[in-house]
Amino acid sequence: MAFDEVIEMNRKSPRVYMINAYIAQAKNFDYEKGDKTAFLELLFDLESNRENRPFLDKIYNQIGEYYRNNDSIDTAVEYYNKSIEYYQNDDVLQSVNYQTLAEINFDGAEYRNAGLYYDSTLTHLVEGSRQWRRIKKKRENLDDVIKYEDIAATNDSILRIVGMTESQRLAYFTEYTAKLKEKAIADSIASVKEQEAIANNEFYKKTRKERNNEEGGTFYFYNSSTVSFGKQEFKSIWGKRKLEDDWRRSNKASQMDIAEEEDTNETTISENELYNPDTYIARIPTDQKEIDSLFKDRNFAYYQLGLIYKEKFREYGLATDRLTKLLSFNPE
Repeated sequence: MAFDEVIEMNRKSPRVYMINAYIAQAKNFDYEKGDKTAFLELLFDLESNRENRPFLDKIYNQIGEYYRNNDSIDTAVEYYNKSIEYYQNDDVLQSVNYQTLAEINFDGAEYRNAGLYYDSTLTHLVEGSRQWRRIKKKRENLDDVIKYEDIAATNDSILRIVGMTESQRLAYFTEYTAKLKEKAIADSIASVKEQEAIANNEFYKKTRKERNNEEGGTFYFYNSSTVSFGKQEFKSIWGKRKLEDDWRRSNKASQMDIAEEEDTNETTISENELYNPDTYIARIPTDQKEIDSLFKDRNFAYYQLGLIYKEKFREYGLATDRLTKLLSFNPE
């Protein structure tokens, strides 16, 4: 009722009071019993009103809250980022935006991104304050999570391949390197075509440093090094061109250049050990002590993760998941 009274004053009071009254009502909205459609329309009406531009950071934050409470996480993230973009020197709101994004990334197991968002949260909090110390501690604990999650994921992957037969390993890495090779060739061809498109633009001008002619006469063709440089520069800009009228036109470009370069790139890629399955198969551990060490480190990582999630983050679901998985490995 009090917020409604402030809103009804409209222009009789500073607009910031009215907006904050709307925001306060939004924070108290009942997502179980309230009219969600009318509530969302109200938020979008506030956003579209030109007079509310100085308050878009608050409005976008509440729209993000609406979508987060309705499990539309991707849309919520979009609006939290919009709230950050329209920052109006409200450090408290900005810290809330970053902290919320950190929590969303944490819940999505994107721990490195969560760490970055916590870092941003700290920059908008008063150093040494209670909230700052709490977030700082959470960020430090996250370093341990990142460390042990990386160990668990890496060792799980290696041990899975160790357990494969030779034919399974060959099939796995053949498929893996084939995808790498396809992407490398596609990227290489795209790069060549982009360079050709630039070179064929008759308005393109390539800048270069002026060079002093240390040898020969001052006339261009008297200096062999200058002539050689000029030829290379011409070719790099224009490619191979026939001596004919309108040679600068894009349709005069030699398609042979592109084809030759693509073939060369494809040959180079095929010969690269990065795209050879045997390169990866040769690196699979075979020594039993090394394999046992991988098992031990993996199990210890899962144990530490279970403890960290339980004791430091109170994330009991994650703790249960990691410890249950650890038990499935029959550890010591």
